[in-house]
Amino acid sequence: MEIDLIKIYYHENKPWITNSMSTFPSKVPRYIVDQDKVGDIYILVFKGDEVIRKITHHAILVDVGATTNESHFHGVLLHLTANAIDRETEFRIHDRSRKRSIFYESVCVGKTIPPNNINMFQPRKWAVALLEFVSKKIFSLTNALQKAD
Repeated sequence: MEIDLIKIYYHENKPWITNSMSTFPSKVPRYIVDQDKVGDIYILVFKGDEVIRKITHHAILVDVGATTNESHFHGVLLHLTANAIDRETEFRIHDRSRKRSIFYESVCVGKTIPPNNINMFQPRKWAVALLEFVSKKIFSLTNALQKAD
């Protein structure tokens, strides 16, 4: 496996951080809706590129508030998008609802639980903990790849 085919860059000053963080996680509910759905994890494949279908834009959604339903996904949406031309990958996070129809495919792959210090009945705290955890992991991966260059 050649890990250096695409370099992952973590941009601390990217607009998604300042714009999203001013409202994140305001769209996550304060309380859970359906206890059976708390922590459902979905892999989502976005529509968009008809030529390179299903390989350009994927995301993972964690339903921290258990609000995903028949028509919409809702939760913490974690994106890693690749740009083959500049060989960069960008990390973004969102908390807004998405219609199911904008995805080629969606698969529920399992469940997760919040960290020990966060109760599953506190979806907003869980959303912030996910952001912090994933950001640290992406940042450490970026540092490791840049040092390897």
